[in-house]
Amino acid sequence: MGPKYSRAIRAGELSTTAITNSWLLQNYRDLRRDPCSSLEDALYIRPAFFQKLHVSPVPTKSLIGCNFSCFRDALVRINGFDESYVDPSVGEDDDLQWRLEATGVTLKGGRNMCIVYHMFHKKIFSDEVYKKNMSILQIKKSSGKFRCELGMSSHAD
Repeated sequence: MGPKYSRAIRAGELSTTAITNSWLLQNYRDLRRDPCSSLEDALYIRPAFFQKLHVSPVPTKSLIGCNFSCFRDALVRINGFDESYVDPSVGEDDDLQWRLEATGVTLKGGRNMCIVYHMFHKKIFSDEVYKKNMSILQIKKSSGKFRCELGMSSHAD
């Protein structure tokens, strides 16, 4: 969602249950004017449609942290998201991806098979934060350790 529609949802003027495929199509032009990337990803296609075509999720190149799923044991094995990254920008999703793949998890895309509302927010990362997070990522990759130290287990009771 771009700024206009994100504000409307936050203010309670637009309910997420009202955002259906027909609503998206009816408001497509206005939505395109409200800066929003990947608007077509918002369309939901019932899994039964894909099943009739014998289509299954296809491999994907990247994991997006706001919209992914995996088996719990896979996430526990790598200790979840690595919380040592400075700020959200770059790195935390890439880090999770390479560690999952290191344990044998294969990424598959779920485009148009699940609903995600990613609210507009100002980009908070700078070149400095980007460089810092990329440095952390490269160090972690070169270590070859797929289980992070500062993750889910640091929040256990």
